Amino acid sequence: MNFKKYIPLEAKRYLKSYIDIHNMTGDLTAKNKVFVVLAADYGNLGDVAITFAQSKFLNDNLKNYEVIDVPISRNLTNIRKVKNIINKNDIITIVGGGNLTDNYQSIEDCRLKWVKAFPKNKIVSFPQTIDFSGSTSGNKSFNRSKKIYEAHNNLVMFARERISFDFMKSHLDVEVKLCPDIVLSLDKRDSTFARNGVLTCIRDDDESALTKEYRQSLLRELKVKFKDVTFSDTHIGEATLNVKERKIELEKIWNEFSGSKLVVTDRLHGMIFSVITGTPCIVLENNNHKIKQTYLNWLSDLGYIKLVCPESIKYIISEIDQLINAKISTVKSFNHSTLKNIFRGDV
Repeated sequence: MNFKKYIPLEAKRYLKSYIDIHNMTGDLTAKNKVFVVLAADYGNLGDVAITFAQSKFLNDNLKNYEVIDVPISRNLTNIRKVKNIINKNDIITIVGGGNLTDNYQSIEDCRLKWVKAFPKNKIVSFPQTIDFSGSTSGNKSFNRSKKIYEAHNNLVMFARERISFDFMKSHLDVEVKLCPDIVLSLDKRDSTFARNGVLTCIRDDDESALTKEYRQSLLRELKVKFKDVTFSDTHIGEATLNVKERKIELEKIWNEFSGSKLVVTDRLHGMIFSVITGTPCIVLENNNHKIKQTYLNWLSDLGYIKLVCPESIKYIISEIDQLINAKISTVKSFNHSTLKNIFRGDV
């Protein structure tokens, strides 16, 4: 399949700047390089969007560096490949997200391997939510991570909301900064789309605070109230995606958001995709702090994004009635200067 014809012109420009660790040509040893490690090449489009936004941010701000995409799949193989081409001035960036936790232990283990493998290189962990459980195994996992992070003398860790920032500052002896989720650096507004109907983006996993019965009742009430209700999700399965395929899937879901009058979601990046596409959104809290704190820290002043507790479906419907025809004159520009400043000496 020829994926190129489905990729917008703006995206093609950035894709040309990306180098995949598996498709490198020529000798990069002597060049300045910045690696995007644990790059999401799987079907979670929130993580894929973070990877894309992070790579774009680096291309925009580190003009003299080659940006190299290092997928999370084949992690140990990728570490060996990077060891063969890295030099002392190269930078490793770790993909941001919400997996700094024992709930995603396999990803945390991958992150720790990179930190241990490159003790002499600058490492920047892009904005993350930290959420280790208070269980015996959770405490053991955190203490192991803490030991490895603190052993690295050139590691900067970014939190994407205040609770994570405060926890990192008080529990980790590393440099910690606060910055919004990197996907908020994107602007995906598209005025060419005619907006119709309600788009739902509701999760069905351990992070959901909604019961199966509640989800079914909510969807049933939405169908009664609105003629056009579309179902979508930011998780599209477990397929391995290359860089071009990832961008195609992102454009698809951003187009879905841009073509909707309103989104109902309990996914963090369902909320963030609504923000960057200028789409009114009702956000339901999940079972950890990442949605609520992201909203309170960065989004509460946006009139077209509304966070609600998922208690009364009638209340949610009434909030939709108020928000669905919201007029959006401007879209907020988010400040990522603390992240830019970390790379100031490398430009």
